[in-house]
Amino acid sequence: MSPSVLADRDHICVVAQLGTAVVGFCLLSRDARRTWEVDGLFVEPERIRRGIGRSLLLAACRRALRAGARTLSIQSDPHAAGFYRAMGAEPAGSRASASIRGRRLPLLQLRLDTPAARSRSRQRA
Repeated sequence: MSPSVLADRDHICVVAQLGTAVVGFCLLSRDARRTWEVDGLFVEPERIRRGIGRSLLLAACRRALRAGARTLSIQSDPHAAGFYRAMGAEPAGSRASASIRGRRLPLLQLRLDTPAARSRSRQRA
């Protein structure tokens, strides 16, 4: 990903650091005026289940809300779908994997414009 892509108004990137080490990131891209999509959410495997992914997603959602987002679309790895559901995302079907032929991936949607979602995004990350 080039610095120019990360600097434009159609992308949001949040990075998690511990000291000087980058331990995770969340990248969102604008799909439509009020819909954004998770392009990537990664936490170093040895740091999973420590709240880093939650903090990254909440921080990215807060920034997306300020940019006018109402819905976050998520094409999830099947193993990560539970995490997104725990964050409030709801199943929205499936989509063909772009990298593995014949594989379908869960598609979820996270509403950002409801009172519960706004409260969740204000939670301390």
